[in-house]
Amino acid sequence: EYTNFQTKALAGKEDLELAKQRLDQFDFVGIFEELDRTYEILGLELGLHSDLKQRNQSSGIRAQELTQAQQDRLDEINQLDNALYSYALEKFKGYKPSSTAAKASRLWPWNRLFSRLQSYWLKRKIRS
Repeated sequence: EYTNFQTKALAGKEDLELAKQRLDQFDFVGIFEELDRTYEILGLELGLHSDLKQRNQSSGIRAQELTQAQQDRLDEINQLDNALYSYALEKFKGYKPSSTAAKASRLWPWNRLFSRLQSYWLKRKIRS
C-alpha cells in the first residue's frame, strides 16, 4: 500500500521522527512547489550556472481536480507524509546556501520523488 510512502522510504517504516532524523542528514532538500528556487540553490551549491528552469512535465491529475472527499481521504491516509513534507518545507525556507559547494551525493532533491509519488497516489486513489 502506498500510504505514507515518503516516511517509509526514509525511515523504513511508518516512523515520522526517524524519517525527520534521516532527512536532517541531507545537506539540502528541494521542494517541488519551489522548483525554481530549488534549482537556484542547487546551482549555487554545485557551482553550476543558475539558468536551470522548471519544466512542466505534469501529465497526471491535478490536485484541484479532486473532489473534497478524495482530498480528505488522501490527507487521512498520508498524515505522516504531510507532516514530513511540512517539516521539509520549513527546512527549505530556512536554508542558507553555503560558501563552499556541498557534496552532491548528500543532496536529496525531494521534488523529483515527491512529484512522481504525488501523481501516482492521485491516479491510484482516484481509481479506487
